[in-house]
Amino acid sequence: MRKLNKMLVVTLSAAVSLSLGIIGVDAYADKQQRLAQMEKEFKEQEEILDKKYTDEQEKKVKDLSWEVGKLKKELHPEDPEEVLKRKLSAFKQMTLIHENSYKGENVEEVDFNDPKVIKVLEAIEKRKQLIERMENELSGNEKLTTGKSAQELLDEFEQEKMELSDTTKDTRE
Repeated sequence: MRKLNKMLVVTLSAAVSLSLGIIGVDAYADKQQRLAQMEKEFKEQEEILDKKYTDEQEKKVKDLSWEVGKLKKELHPEDPEEVLKRKLSAFKQMTLIHENSYKGENVEEVDFNDPKVIKVLEAIEKRKQLIERMENELSGNEKLTTGKSAQELLDEFEQEKMELSDTTKDTRE
């Protein structure tokens, strides 16, 4: 009797697992099919827009483009580490540009005793420290890493970047 119950449980579990797997594959295939259909429709609408421009047509193409991008992102999510590297690189470049607008060679007279300038320069230093810390985390330097996942680092970077963005706005008029 126990063997029969065990066999029944195993059989039902296998059937449920198999069904869920088939449903999952089917849902993924449906999304892939929907993506292909939407991309085809997008190309057709874009060609129509090129031939006969209207505001309504432009809105339709933009909406389709957004839906295609959203579906692609859902089917093929980006690696959080790659996103962080890309955002960190852009943030680093913007910080250097901002710093050069105060300390660069071709800068007009900047009053380094002005409290607003001092505040901005301090904020730029904080941004540089954030960049250095994130780069160390990504490089895997054992002494400096906290063992956080790439997604956690990305979230942390975005939050700290937003906090710093208010203090580094250009105060020159």
